[in-house]
Amino acid sequence: MGYETSAPRSLPREEIRLAWRAAVLAYRRELRATREDRFAWPAAYKALREVLPEMPEAQAKLETTQAIAYAAANHTKWFWGGVYGS
Repeated sequence: MGYETSAPRSLPREEIRLAWRAAVLAYRRELRATREDRFAWPAAYKALREVLPEMPEAQAKLETTQAIAYAAANHTKWFWGGVYGS
């Protein structure tokens, strides 16, 4: 459901940082519970939209994917801990 992307090299602008955090926490929580991206990504998107409901849909989808990619690439041990037996 999400877009393919490489991990962003830096954190987002201050005004969307809380939305990224909400998205990543929701993604990780759902991924640990279901082991399925198809459930985790929508949970992350919903969390981001709750923080930034005014953001256009296409941008919100991209920001969700970038937040997940950033956390997975830069906080690997924390992000994947407890997922897939790791």
